[in-house]
Amino acid sequence: MVKLVIGVANFHNRYGVEKKKFTQNDKYKRLIKILKSNKIKIFDTSFDYKLDPLIAKKFNYNLDVITKTKLPKKNSISFIKKLENKIIFELKKMNLKKFEALLIHNVDDLKRKNTSIFLNKLFELKKKKLIKSIGVSIYQPSDLKVFFSKFNPDIIQ
Repeated sequence: MVKLVIGVANFHNRYGVEKKKFTQNDKYKRLIKILKSNKIKIFDTSFDYKLDPLIAKKFNYNLDVITKTKLPKKNSISFIKKLENKIIFELKKMNLKKFEALLIHNVDDLKRKNTSIFLNKLFELKKKKLIKSIGVSIYQPSDLKVFFSKFNPDIIQ
């Protein structure tokens, strides 16, 4: 079964090769219509992308949202402690019960000193059913070796 996932990084941000925003209302409305008619309901986002919370209201069925997070270089323990509240806030904002997946945005996040605390927090969030799956975003094949040395992801992007 092939699933199509819509990335929303450039919906309201300058992102990608051309660094263009996808904010023209007519194009946005056309895209929503195409997605709805084809029952495409999986969106890839990040807390950094600022996904329009109203997008969920444009659909008359539940969305599955995959989001990404990154472990900051500084104050990582503070970030980890606040992560659950951040996820709950984002879920409420999008009117969702859970994220389909939470992806680790960068392989470097697993090379820092608080990696095990970060991973334990992600497993706890999965147990609490705030996220269904834990995954990773890779940018080159060698990233996989690092991820697999730390844990077995449910999803690889």
